[in-house]
Amino acid sequence: MDRIRPVTLHPSSDIGIILVALDDCSLIVDKKAVTMKSGQRKFMHGKKEFSIATNTSNPISLVEVDVATVTQALTFGRIKLSPGEETQDASDRNDTLLIAVTRLKLTDVCDLNDEDEAWQPGPARAIDLNSGQFTWLRPGMHAVRNTGTSMADFITIEW
Repeated sequence: MDRIRPVTLHPSSDIGIILVALDDCSLIVDKKAVTMKSGQRKFMHGKKEFSIATNTSNPISLVEVDVATVTQALTFGRIKLSPGEETQDASDRNDTLLIAVTRLKLTDVCDLNDEDEAWQPGPARAIDLNSGQFTWLRPGMHAVRNTGTSMADFITIEW
């Protein structure tokens, strides 16, 4: 982003937008200084326009999530997995947006049974994303494994 020309964000609903920092950065949001660490999120509520600029000469990397509708409070998570490490996550309520903070090489296996039944793995799905890219996970219990050679860092937002 250019320090001189701010970027204006236009939320599509009264709910607002979510900014996710992909790197440590310093911003000016509506004339207020804001510092964000890599992987940190900022929920900007309301349909009003938001003006964002950087207050340094360094480029910044942000993901903007325009929240059009929600049926319940959003659930946020941040997951870091070492190579070969796995996490299980249950999200029976709604779809989950997964945003890559770092380069990701993951496998995702979704349980075919209900949460109170024995684990029945579905087919493995490869997730291969660069920083800033995203994918959706369907509702259900997931086993997500880092198949890469470096730390996997990602944000989850459950709708």
